[in-house]
Amino acid sequence: MNRGYIYLIVTVLFFSTYEVVGRTLTGIINPLQINFIRFFIGGLILLPVAIKNIKSKNLHIALKDFWLLVLIGLTNVVFSMSPFADRDKHDIRQPFCCNI
Repeated sequence: MNRGYIYLIVTVLFFSTYEVVGRTLTGIINPLQINFIRFFIGGLILLPVAIKNIKSKNLHIALKDFWLLVLIGLTNVVFSMSPFADRDKHDIRQPFCCNI
């Protein structure tokens, strides 16, 4: 089986468990905190893969580019995922999606 399919299945499993975990922990942990932990763990898992890929392709990321990536990531988490995670509190019918 192609490794891409395995990665896809693992990703679907991780992201599909978010609703179950989020509903289970409602009232115990703030949904925004769960959202932060979710993306933090995902970033830690992807960081070694990204570093290996960058080194193998001999790429150099300028500091300006790094901060642009941070801004894009924060925009996604703050404007797209956080209202979705805290939708019960704010009664949001549809999450605001930010596709950059």
